[in-house]
Amino acid sequence: MAARPRESRGSWFRAEGDVGVIRRRDLDKALQPHEREALGSWHWEVWGRDEQLAPPGDWRVWLICAGRGFGKTRAGAEWVRADAPTEPSGGSVIDAEARTAIGEVVAVLRQFGLFV
Repeated sequence: MAARPRESRGSWFRAEGDVGVIRRRDLDKALQPHEREALGSWHWEVWGRDEQLAPPGDWRVWLICAGRGFGKTRAGAEWVRADAPTEPSGGSVIDAEARTAIGEVVAVLRQFGLFV
């Protein structure tokens, strides 16, 4: 039996039709002004696409193999920002960045014959 894909907070927020309108209206009524401002300006789980959010589970490598404009750098940067404060060792953003490979990795892998 295949696992059911998780619904992110963003897909809940971006629901279309009457259901989406009602959800957003109810959320707007429940938020304080400072919460509303934060939601509209930076909350990555709401504004990032589902495929840009880090996968669930305990993993060591997260490879995003996508083209220009996908948002690879933003996805990685937002993961680092979200992960650093929860690092069990009390690690900093720099520690989290040291574990993260963001950028044009495929070109380098191809150069060394590791990706065809």
